[in-house]
Amino acid sequence: MSERESSYQVDLLLKQLADAFLADLLEYCDKAEADLLLLEQNFTLNVFNRLFGLIHSIKGSGGTHGFPIISSIGHQFESVLVEWQETRSKKSPAHFAELC
Repeated sequence: MSERESSYQVDLLLKQLADAFLADLLEYCDKAEADLLLLEQNFTLNVFNRLFGLIHSIKGSGGTHGFPIISSIGHQFESVLVEWQETRSKKSPAHFAELC
């Protein structure tokens, strides 16, 4: 295989991976929303950690696949989650809903 053919194959694979990420993104967002609703009802560390991990994965995958806006939103979301965890006893869930 020539270098040009090899480069084409790599580009094709990267596009397929990016397309798969975008196809799954709505499902990830639905899961994040469900976890946020659970946390709003009753904060548990298990659900918080699951949500944080999901958002972290979305952030990283967005950056990896060339979607900086997704990565940026994920970073901001992580920051809100960290603040929520650190101050959840002092602020209501409505405060954090406003931040999102």
